Amino acid sequence: MKFSDNLKELRRKHNLTQAELASKLFLSRSVIAKYESGITKPTKENIEKIALFFNVNIRNLIGDDEVTGVVLDNDSIREKTKITLLIFSIVVSLLFLIIFFLPIFKTYEYKYPVAVGETPERIIGFKSSFQLLLENNKPYGIISFVLSVCVLIYSLLCLTIFKNKSFTCRLIDYILVNILLFFTFLTFAFTFGYAF
Repeated sequence: MKFSDNLKELRRKHNLTQAELASKLFLSRSVIAKYESGITKPTKENIEKIALFFNVNIRNLIGDDEVTGVVLDNDSIREKTKITLLIFSIVVSLLFLIIFFLPIFKTYEYKYPVAVGETPERIIGFKSSFQLLLENNKPYGIISFVLSVCVLIYSLLCLTIFKNKSFTCRLIDYILVNILLFFTFLTFAFTFGYAF
């Protein structure tokens, strides 16, 4: 039997009108009418509400063909979430690569040698995070750069070639992104220290 027929039968068995059932489930009467006529398919949440109210198993409430529809809805949400996480990984790594090489940090240098009693000339310049870390022999910038390139390539591979089907693929991407975020934080923390 279909969900619409099962709902109608359960409602009549419990001597409820559509309006009474709707008020008990905090839905409108028109929603119940649409469910019973088969015009509208219920959401997963409403199916669970109805099953709880009538104290029946969800599988007994909906037909076999409708069960796959609910499962497909959950699968499409899960797939969208996976794709969103991969796109987030790609965006984070691209942003890091762009910001890493932009000369956005103001620096001050002094021109030497100067004559006795004179003040050295102060030269204001702008340097990138990459330049500042390289000048100060800090490996965080290079590690972050390599990691961001790895995350970018790996996320693109997962999104295109692997089609993000593997749990291992997603797990590796998740771990790489978290390591990248940690090293990005270190990179910019040290860069700010050298810039000011």
